[in-house]
Amino acid sequence: MSLIKKKRVLVAALICGVTFFAANVAQATPMVGSISTVQFGTGNSADNWIVDTIQVGQGTVEIAIKAKNRFIGDIIPTSGFVFQAEAGNPPVSGSNPTLVPGLTIWNFEWSAIFTGVDAADFNVILGADFKPNDPDLANRFFFDVTAAPELSPGVFQDSQNLGFSFWQGLDPAIMPIDPFAAGTYQFSIELVEVTGQSLSRIDMTVQVPEPGAVALFGLGLLGLVALRRRRTI
Repeated sequence: MSLIKKKRVLVAALICGVTFFAANVAQATPMVGSISTVQFGTGNSADNWIVDTIQVGQGTVEIAIKAKNRFIGDIIPTSGFVFQAEAGNPPVSGSNPTLVPGLTIWNFEWSAIFTGVDAADFNVILGADFKPNDPDLANRFFFDVTAAPELSPGVFQDSQNLGFSFWQGLDPAIMPIDPFAAGTYQFSIELVEVTGQSLSRIDMTVQVPEPGAVALFGLGLLGLVALRRRRTI
């Protein structure tokens, strides 16, 4: 399977088909937690992922997805696996000495870890949303993360940004991304047997408010605190 596939190619197999669960598969419920190992990049956290661990025979497959702020740190997801991000560009850091205007302040990351299971028997399909507030699934990219090189046997992990030039090489029509645009972005990660059986799927939402909206919300909270203090004097 090629690394990148447009939704128009995969949608028939992954959505229109009937989902069956193999008898030897035990699925847990996705939850906020930690992944078992972090092997991509530097300074990346094992915490605040949406994780599901699926028992397959005598082995397990752990799939996970998250969003975080570049060079800042984790975003703690809220109920419904929603990550509240910020609008704008990422800050300049030692590893990123110059401002890159086309990048969003937040990244999305994924992980798939196979233990005692042959990864060749599965596809792990990541869905990435480039058009906020657009419900049309045909405008999302879906690709198999297990087609990428393993970081170590059975471990597939990476971090991406909607503004990376990697995506423009796939479809110039989706670029450039406006890092300051408010909207709701949808992402997913799904474990699928090569037979087409979907064993688990995790969906997450990244919400980006209007620039300044978070600051205004904070000022509102300060106003409420001040009002409460006046009333208690």
